Amino acid sequence: MAEGEVKMQISLEKYEEMQDRIAQLEKENEELREAVSCPPHWMHWISVKGRLPEDDGEVLACNGKDVFIANCEGDYWAVYLLNTEDDCYEQHVVKVTHWMPLPEPPKMEKKHE
Repeated sequence: MAEGEVKMQISLEKYEEMQDRIAQLEKENEELREAVSCPPHWMHWISVKGRLPEDDGEVLACNGKDVFIANCEGDYWAVYLLNTEDDCYEQHVVKVTHWMPLPEPPKMEKKHE
């Protein structure tokens, strides 16, 4: 045995347990890599020709060039912009080619005071 080399003996049973654990960790690692590389289901653009949002409410929308938050109002799409002179929102009809649900907001930690 060379200097600094350590000889370690383990039972066949312990060796097999270690091999099983390594295989399990490799599988978990692969699943995590796939989860990171595939965007969640809500991150896929949906063509307005295919389907419209089921609920009234805001969605992420695209007109082929710009991305913005819009509402599907049945047969048209609208954005609401604040008019600072009148301090009220104005509805603007927009062309939308694709949309997707908005993501959930981040979870904030509650700070104890």
